[in-house]
Amino acid sequence: MRWYRAKGRDFPLVEAFVREREERATGLAARLKACMRPNALRPDSGDILVTGDSSIRGVCFLGSSGSAFPLCDAGDHGHALEGLAECDEARAYRPGACIGMADELDGLERALGWEPQVRNAYRLMILDDRSYTPSARGAPGLTVRKARADDIDLLSPLAELYEREEVLTSLHRFDPAASRAAQLRAIRVQVVYVAFSGSSLVARAQTNARGWAHDQLGGIMVSPRHRGMGFGRLVVQALVEDRLAEGRGLTLFVKETNVVARQLYYSLGFRELGAFRVDYFA
Repeated sequence: MRWYRAKGRDFPLVEAFVREREERATGLAARLKACMRPNALRPDSGDILVTGDSSIRGVCFLGSSGSAFPLCDAGDHGHALEGLAECDEARAYRPGACIGMADELDGLERALGWEPQVRNAYRLMILDDRSYTPSARGAPGLTVRKARADDIDLLSPLAELYEREEVLTSLHRFDPAASRAAQLRAIRVQVVYVAFSGSSLVARAQTNARGWAHDQLGGIMVSPRHRGMGFGRLVVQALVEDRLAEGRGLTLFVKETNVVARQLYYSLGFRELGAFRVDYFA
């Protein structure tokens, strides 16, 4: 199947295609929502590649930051993604990361001969208001609220801990200034909840991608000395209820090895959608 660079006239079809599949591609949806203008892409945002004859059957976003996001019709990814081997824009791209459903990443990397240095395996989970099952209602001395910019000094150590435990690989180094800037930006453009025990900030939960109809949860972290006390459940629940009240669907991806977190999400009503990966390249 032939792939080509999407033009402004294609954007409504691209949006419709991704919206239908947004629960398994919220990160992609958020990036397209941010960069597609009526007649052109926002400058320096990357390339949107599409395939299909009378209708779109696949989308691959090649971001200028080095992150690639493939999305195809269910069951069609192998055949559709093979065509990227003949696409000049795809062949010239040098990825830093690929993000998406595991089978689609396999097809993309096979088609273009990309060999990741690190593969992080996750399970993709989704939630809507029909399946949500709250199970905790407060704890003595605990305050849960939306984060503010003046929380940054208390939030930064928890953000660093999250990056070191959940994000950074052997290919990455922690950057304190970048971490602080990213947290401030999240407070501004995402939805961030924090939990305080007295004056100590002990837990955080936030969105990290906001598509057309779904929000992706991420950055969920509890300080080590406050784990096992239910604080993580309470801050996640506050974020979930905030988003569901706005009519949003929720997604997240959690490491396959993180049994405790998966059990928490199951107990809130999340269900698994499939194998998800984030692959990194040197």
